[in-house]
Amino acid sequence: MFWGNEIEGSFHYQCGVPLKIQFQENKDYEVRYRWNRSQCTVIFSEILRNDAGEHFAQEKEIFNNKTTTKDSGCQKQFTRLRFD
Repeated sequence: MFWGNEIEGSFHYQCGVPLKIQFQENKDYEVRYRWNRSQCTVIFSEILRNDAGEHFAQEKEIFNNKTTTKDSGCQKQFTRLRFD
């Protein structure tokens, strides 16, 4: 889980991104977190090298704080009845 927050005056803004990443041996990765008040995003990229020997990041997956069908575990917890 990546988590960001900001306090401005008497307001406290928070944003969390649940994610599951599979790292493979002998590969390099970059995980970037982007924050703004309405949405936060995690970008998971693999670091590769081109024919000229220069490194670049190839995006593998993007996660955000919005629930979708691929986040069924989270969606189930968000919608469950908390009080009887």
